[in-house]
Amino acid sequence: MSMKTLLSRTVLVLALFFSVLPLYAQRGSSAEIKIKKIDFKDQVTPQFKDSLHGSQGAKERWFRVDVEFDSKSKREWIGELEVRWLVAIETDAGKIAGLTQSITYLDVEDGRGHMVCAFVSPKFFRRFLRSKRIETSRISTYVEFYVDGVRIAREERHSSKMPNNWYNNLDKMQAFPNTLLPKSKTPFAAMDFDYFEFEKTN
Repeated sequence: MSMKTLLSRTVLVLALFFSVLPLYAQRGSSAEIKIKKIDFKDQVTPQFKDSLHGSQGAKERWFRVDVEFDSKSKREWIGELEVRWLVAIETDAGKIAGLTQSITYLDVEDGRGHMVCAFVSPKFFRRFLRSKRIETSRISTYVEFYVDGVRIAREERHSSKMPNNWYNNLDKMQAFPNTLLPKSKTPFAAMDFDYFEFEKTN
């Protein structure tokens, strides 16, 4: 066997190995996630009784992405669950804005109906869509769930204009890293606290 043939076969074997490695890693993970639903919400800035400025500014509309999922693990708890978010918004300039964020959640107990969420501020829509109105038909979302650095689940919800595998083309979007906000960084931080999974603070 020539050196060239041996090298070619070695490269092929390595390519096959690395292509199936993520599958084995996923199967060997200590946890399982089943994403049940991605939902879009339009939420008005909350008003607080003791606010010094009354209801001023409380008419702003925030965009919220909810993700519902079930979980199961070998130890009945997932210590840290990382969710990587991508929200793509079709702007008035004809571009796709890609908003990204990574949020880690602590102490996720085995069970059904877990909820996590992320927000887009009203100012983003006013600046790039020139409107206070949130048009969900122009929004797509993709999420990935990780435990110990291993991806164990993913799901998407996309508009009719977005092509297949659109989430793999982040380099073609107008990037806005960290513009997508975790719940703890919004005026809704204390609302429905036990309804959503607990965020890890940086």
